[in-house]
Amino acid sequence: MIKAVIFDMDGLMFDTEALAKKGWLIAGRELNLPITDELVYRVIGMNAASVRKTCMDYFGPNFDYDAFRGAVSGYMKKSLDEDGMPVKRGLPELLDYLKENRYQTAVASSSSRATVEDYLRRAGMEKTFSALVCGDMITRGKPEPDIFLKAAEELGAAPEDCLILEDSANGIRAAHAAGMRVIMVPDLIEPTADLRAMASKVCGSLHDVIPFLEDDRKGERPDG
Repeated sequence: MIKAVIFDMDGLMFDTEALAKKGWLIAGRELNLPITDELVYRVIGMNAASVRKTCMDYFGPNFDYDAFRGAVSGYMKKSLDEDGMPVKRGLPELLDYLKENRYQTAVASSSSRATVEDYLRRAGMEKTFSALVCGDMITRGKPEPDIFLKAAEELGAAPEDCLILEDSANGIRAAHAAGMRVIMVPDLIEPTADLRAMASKVCGSLHDVIPFLEDDRKGERPDG
């Protein structure tokens, strides 16, 4: 029976992957860099160290990653300051359900601790989760399982009692490697056949996770 629900953040809780993609494209134009959708999608779910390495491999050793990252971060901060945090559909209802039914909850995000705390504060959710495990707190990022295993450890939950909520291919693979059930709620990346095979379910929104949990509480096998 599921006792703990572990959330990815970007693209899952908040509509920030689409915002980041726009930032990458704008920064690319400003710095005359050939930013492609393929590159953006490749790094979704990676922690900062992995994103840096991927970009350096892609553009070469003379690439000024810090200037590029600074341009992207500046665009995102300006957008969030002006428009607020874009919360994904169904998140408030799901969080209410989890609180009412006494599930343990954590965020396991590849973003830095500072970014996770900032985003949760902007959304008014800074006291919502029992644990935060972030990309700068682990050595091996997604698709390795470390971040989810660490989140389960922080909650005192066994892997088989955890449900992971993810939008990215790297996150789905990490959850599968951790031996945990995972629901994919697609954002920028559509589920491929191999991602569907690893996921217990593909949901259209976070609200659709609630019936899955209801079936689990009744002892029914909700996978499929």
